[in-house]
Amino acid sequence: MVERRLPKEAPDRSQLLQMGTLVPGGVRDLVALRGQHWRAQGVDIATLTDEDILDRLLADPLSLRRPLLWLPDRLLLGYSAGTYRDLPGAEG
Repeated sequence: MVERRLPKEAPDRSQLLQMGTLVPGGVRDLVALRGQHWRAQGVDIATLTDEDILDRLLADPLSLRRPLLWLPDRLLLGYSAGTYRDLPGAEG
């Protein structure tokens, strides 16, 4: 597992696209819609294309949902104690 600190170590466009393939809503699911950084932009996500969303996430990585755990076969967005507890190797 690789730990990164936002915004200094934000994922690049290619990584965001890869992450988007692991969640049902694509790159839209990566956005922290309730987060202060996203809300401050005053933009309705429904009006944006995926490319627009990627551009915004690259410009403002703090708009990414967190925590974000990128595993080989899936992406976990947000925190759920049960989900994290059920991960292989997790103690609990």
